[in-house]
Amino acid sequence: IASSLAKLGINVEIRPMSWEEQWALAQRGWEDPEAVQDLFLFYWWPTYITPFDFLYNMFHSDSKAFNLCYYENPEFEDLIMEASVLEGFDEAKALELYYKAQKILYEDVPAIPLWDMVYIEVGSKRVGNLDKAINPAYPTAIFAHLLSVEE
Repeated sequence: IASSLAKLGINVEIRPMSWEEQWALAQRGWEDPEAVQDLFLFYWWPTYITPFDFLYNMFHSDSKAFNLCYYENPEFEDLIMEASVLEGFDEAKALELYYKAQKILYEDVPAIPLWDMVYIEVGSKRVGNLDKAINPAYPTAIFAHLLSVEE
């Protein structure tokens, strides 16, 4: 990562730290922005299927725990809050608002997505319902109660 960023003229100092040290440092950012890291790497997966899940948690200023870019944009926040209310009865309008909110993120660049994780599942033909037992939202869990043994 450091060498790739250097090609863009961005010099970084890599400081190996335990997860606990890294997390504690990152959590200080809202109170003491000068004391924290410039880059923080982690991955996110949705806990439920809606753009609100990651847009709120990672980019809303009320979400201090995971908004580790310390991003604050009232227009963005208003859009995702309104979209979350509309999801249940006007999905098209909600998606339009989420699109506008993501366009703001694209223009502001508070974070840089580096990769999209892909999981590959392999199973025996003797295991039935494997496709139902693996939920993409929980890629490291298998819902074993849905499995069956095929002869």
